[in-house]
Amino acid sequence: MGLFKGRKRFNTSGVSNPAQWLIDIFSGKRGEHLSPQEAMESSSVYACISLIAEVLASLPLILFKDKGDGRERAKDHFLYYLLKVSPNPLTTAFTFWTTVVTHVLMHGNAYVLKKSNLDGSIESLWPLDPLKMAVRVNIETRNIEYLYDNKMTYLRDEIMHIPALAFDGIVGRSVIGLAKQAILLGLKAEDYVYRFFEYGINSKLLLLLKEDLDPEQKKQLRESFQFAYAGSQNSHRPVLIPPNIETKELATQNNKDAAIIDARKFQLEEACRIFRVPLILVQNTDRATFNNSEHVNMFFVQYCLTPWAVRIEQCITKDLLQPLEKLVYYPKFNMTSLLRGDNATRAEYYSKALNFGWLSRNEVRALEEMNQVDDGDEIFIPVNQKPLKQAFKEMELVGKEKKDG
Repeated sequence: MGLFKGRKRFNTSGVSNPAQWLIDIFSGKRGEHLSPQEAMESSSVYACISLIAEVLASLPLILFKDKGDGRERAKDHFLYYLLKVSPNPLTTAFTFWTTVVTHVLMHGNAYVLKKSNLDGSIESLWPLDPLKMAVRVNIETRNIEYLYDNKMTYLRDEIMHIPALAFDGIVGRSVIGLAKQAILLGLKAEDYVYRFFEYGINSKLLLLLKEDLDPEQKKQLRESFQFAYAGSQNSHRPVLIPPNIETKELATQNNKDAAIIDARKFQLEEACRIFRVPLILVQNTDRATFNNSEHVNMFFVQYCLTPWAVRIEQCITKDLLQPLEKLVYYPKFNMTSLLRGDNATRAEYYSKALNFGWLSRNEVRALEEMNQVDDGDEIFIPVNQKPLKQAFKEMELVGKEKKDG
């Protein structure tokens, strides 16, 4: 019975001796541990988290100064450079904010260490590993303290803390932890597909024994057949049948019949639902059209990016600005580029803005990242429009002049 020998053996999984991955798929167990790093092995979770983090990090984060009648970029403030260009000597702003946003999305919290100069101004910002951070309340001082790596204790004014959804208002909860079961199901589906192609037998033959075999011979025959023909690398190989065995052709289920593809699509939708990411932005174009692409961007900005951006902006104001500065300075992500339409749409918008006087030519050029021009700050309004009361007064004056004349 050594006809199919010669290939590397592996542990089989069947009803009588199921492997753990098979038990996990059908047992419906709850309470299994899922670390954020393991969740990132899901292509759906990785796509959503990387998309949100990288898009937010690519947006200009500008510190503005409120002038009462307008605003200006606070280029003379030390935070302007740290937020927009480089928070520390080793990191660009893009890498820094990608890391910070990823920490919040994966772990529910992001911690940034503030290094200050002698005058109290912030010199640099350094992201800390949230897995090594413990937040506690000092009973004596009633202040929050941050214990890092069981070695360093930082006070509240030394850390910028950005929490996600927090049930106590202090420490955020991980999105991955809250949606653990949905993400686990997606990982198990991917594991099932992998094992289907790695170990599944793609044969359409049923082996019929002409003579009875003892249990040991049956076991050897079954294992030999699996070793020779299981796995995607053995698909469609010619099957060698011993003379004492007959064969019968079977109709095998393909992956679509087993609903594997539909299950994986559903898990992609689940991940997008958890992180509020439109499906089209993670390369699912089943229901995408050219007509709804602009609305998809608006949905992504309004319901996904904006809450995270506001959370970061308010934490910057709370933790990086002095009390009096908070009345004058404020940070803002510039999301204008994400909401820009095509050339025709922008041209129509700018035309109305210029004609009705809510934008100047230089403001339009700034939105298009063009240099300013002389006399470009003038505001124009239509000369054929005026308040209704003024029109009545002019009509009365004209009527009076005619009457007097």
